[in-house]
Amino acid sequence: MLYTAVMIGVLFSLYGWYLKREKVWRNLAIAAALVPLSAPFDDAWHRWFGVENLSTIWIVWSPPHLLLFSTLVAGILLALPLLKRRPEPVHLLLGSYAWGCILAISAVTVAPLYPFGPYHILGFTGAGVHASLLVLILLFAGRWSGMLGATFASVVFISLYFLHAAAVPAWWVKIPSFINPPPFTIFFSMIAPALIVDLKKTPWLVTGALAGFAYGMLLYGFTSLFLSSEFQYTNQEMAIAIFSSVIGGFVAGVLVHIYEKLVTK
Repeated sequence: MLYTAVMIGVLFSLYGWYLKREKVWRNLAIAAALVPLSAPFDDAWHRWFGVENLSTIWIVWSPPHLLLFSTLVAGILLALPLLKRRPEPVHLLLGSYAWGCILAISAVTVAPLYPFGPYHILGFTGAGVHASLLVLILLFAGRWSGMLGATFASVVFISLYFLHAAAVPAWWVKIPSFINPPPFTIFFSMIAPALIVDLKKTPWLVTGALAGFAYGMLLYGFTSLFLSSEFQYTNQEMAIAIFSSVIGGFVAGVLVHIYEKLVTK
């Protein structure tokens, strides 16, 4: 089913390029064609270095997986201008889904840095990287649609997150133990920064910092209260995560501000 869906996407993008002869369709076709190429690359990687162990970061950061993640995101970004051509309800709906998928893929890509994940290689300072990417995508999602785009994208992400959380792994899949935040903290820590972005009343830099603060406070400020003793973290670690999230959100706002300046020139 997975390979069939990928090949349908490749064939339709190639057909669009053949039909329209436009550069955007050509680039989309190239990005789409690279997605299935990650499969033989992944197989070769396994033959050379073995199958990745879930206890290591290479389950996420192996070159074939990074190629897959990057080509998926590139393909979605290249499809966004085509969605803009559709009537408003259609392009807003599909655009929100697209940005939500980018959020989900990006969250997987930086998972080794996530403080609550099984790897947390930067400790609670990794919250800043996670928040920076999250807020950056929300800022662009809100900018792209102009009408609750960030909020709708976060709803898509939340839906994908809970679908993934509900999946039961096979008995032989040994997942390392890690902090599992209660569902309501995940929900509110995604919705709150998205609403801040959509109700933007301040410059990008301030909006980014506020969104980062909302994300960090709601996720890291309360989660420890609902964890078993083995997973509870200190107030110092909580403060590091919140402060890092604010800095990460501010950096995201700076990047969007720079982008705006370049676009308007």
